[in-house]
Amino acid sequence: MPEHSDDEEFDDDRDFMKEFRARRMAEMKAAMARNRFGELRQINEPEYVSEVTNAGPGVHVVLLLFQPGYVLCRLVEQQMTSLARKFPNVKFLKIISTECIHNYPDANLPTLLIYHEGKILKQVVGLATLGGQDAKVEDLEWMLAQEGVVETEMEQNPRKGRNTGVSFRFK
Repeated sequence: MPEHSDDEEFDDDRDFMKEFRARRMAEMKAAMARNRFGELRQINEPEYVSEVTNAGPGVHVVLLLFQPGYVLCRLVEQQMTSLARKFPNVKFLKIISTECIHNYPDANLPTLLIYHEGKILKQVVGLATLGGQDAKVEDLEWMLAQEGVVETEMEQNPRKGRNTGVSFRFK
């Protein structure tokens, strides 16, 4: 059996720890690069191109067109704030609708525009597809997962089986 000196063992341990630290630092830097957003931010018209169109490779952007004081817009803002914390690798933004699209009709609010690498993936005008005024954060998360924006642990549409407030009776 070969003999190792304490110094050789110490050198082996030191080399191992040095490699371990380097790997761990690389992992942490990669995670920080992926998880660089984490909040819902308001932008203005001059920022649109840099924040949305030129968001960068691999970046998904969820943009809310809103008007202050609209109840349904406020509902979506709260949901997006929650999702921004849950999915910090997605850029969640909001902009006053008429700053983004001049003369945009308030009747279309709230509107969500979903982008990937500067290209629009989906437009959601109003909340009807998400459950209307009864829309829950899970409904928005499910829709974003269906578009490939987020990875969810939900296995089925949360609206499935939920009373949507509409019922029909046929005789």
